[in-house]
Amino acid sequence: MDFINKLFAPLFRKHDGKNAFLPFGSFAKGYELPDKAKKDKIDQFLKMFFIIGVVALIISILVGFELFVLVVVVLGVWYWAHTTSLIKGCKSFKPRKAPASKGE
Repeated sequence: MDFINKLFAPLFRKHDGKNAFLPFGSFAKGYELPDKAKKDKIDQFLKMFFIIGVVALIISILVGFELFVLVVVVLGVWYWAHTTSLIKGCKSFKPRKAPASKGE
């Protein structure tokens, strides 16, 4: 499961000394997590989502394109709906952009 932890590590970071979750990466709002239990619950969902998603995508690719498109849409809605329910009541923030490196 170390691979899955590394895969989702960019979705978690520190914000003002607290754990934070960025469900759609640094391009959207982040949410401060009030405690470790909330972080663990989100982490558990992400692992389950990854495993179910990979299996569903592989099966849908083998069956046909139409099923693949349907599975992608269903997975996207499931991710959005479940992460939205998990972060309900958490304080949101706008992630800071990393400063541009010199020479760019």
